[in-house]
Amino acid sequence: MSTFILIFLIFNFFYMIKIKSYEKVNPRDLNAPRKHYAQYVVTDKVDFAELTEIIAESSTLMPEDITGVLIALERNIIRALHNGRIVQLGSIGSLRLSIRAEGKDTPEEVSALDVRKAKVNYYAGKGISKMLKNLTFRKIDSAA
Repeated sequence: MSTFILIFLIFNFFYMIKIKSYEKVNPRDLNAPRKHYAQYVVTDKVDFAELTEIIAESSTLMPEDITGVLIALERNIIRALHNGRIVQLGSIGSLRLSIRAEGKDTPEEVSALDVRKAKVNYYAGKGISKMLKNLTFRKIDSAA
């Protein structure tokens, strides 16, 4: 086996997305046999402070500068969404508001009081979409 292939296999082993099996009941037929599905295993999280440090290490900016930029980004995303705008974040993707509302029989009956919930939808951009298409998965023991 060539060194390149060995390095490639080792790299892919460590960067595979871990999955495990989980059993699920059919909510429409509680008596139906349960099915088993693959479930993504969360291994850790990156919090705001760590993300700030990671960005600072790969740039000429200080962590405090990165913190200021990220706080300003959050404020401006909120402002744009509040004003009914879609927020485009380059190859990261875009954010937009969506609402859930009670249905009415006629257009005249529809009012702002019918809105039950608002949420932010994320749509992956080219960079994230490319990553999603190239993921590899590795099943681990469900007890892990």
